[in-house]
Amino acid sequence: MSDVLPSKKFLQLIEVLFDVSATVVREFANCKVIRLPEYSNSFIKFLDLNKHKLYHKWENDTPCCHCNNFKNLPHEMTSTKFYMLYQKISDRPIECIKRKGVVMKNGCIKQYCICNIIPQQMITLDDMDISMLAFLLRNSNLTESQVKCIDNLTELRNILCHARSTFSFPDVKLENVKTRLLYYTRKLARMSIRNIIHQ
Repeated sequence: MSDVLPSKKFLQLIEVLFDVSATVVREFANCKVIRLPEYSNSFIKFLDLNKHKLYHKWENDTPCCHCNNFKNLPHEMTSTKFYMLYQKISDRPIECIKRKGVVMKNGCIKQYCICNIIPQQMITLDDMDISMLAFLLRNSNLTESQVKCIDNLTELRNILCHARSTFSFPDVKLENVKTRLLYYTRKLARMSIRNIIHQ
């Protein structure tokens, strides 16, 4: 009987994480990023305007047709994540908007063309989990306090989602995770509300 209670508490935290915290992070992303004038309340427009930057979070060691001064960046995005956000409209080369196209030298690609990559057309913020939202938000213009809040929620998400079982945590650790999860969820919610009030 004593094992039932920690398991139930763990499942309640999962519910808070997926149903409350994720919703708050989505609303925060909507308020702080997607509602900016340059994105016109459109997540697809956000993805389109950030395609070059996000492309190099995935393909980090080869320049593309949009590069002026290419710098090797840290690899931060998997193919799965990239293609969750973007799609190729053709496997064949299309006319490059920048008129640079793919550059080959000695049979090796020296420059890619990203003109045939577009945002997934049916994607919304609701399709994103906390870790993907956090990745996108970290690549936006957030304050240090906002990034810290997002990072803490991501860390808590990882702790809960990577548990070996629902019995993995003693009561003390569950209480600590619960306290932190509620604290950072509320803090982010307050940041979102402040932004809505000031608009």
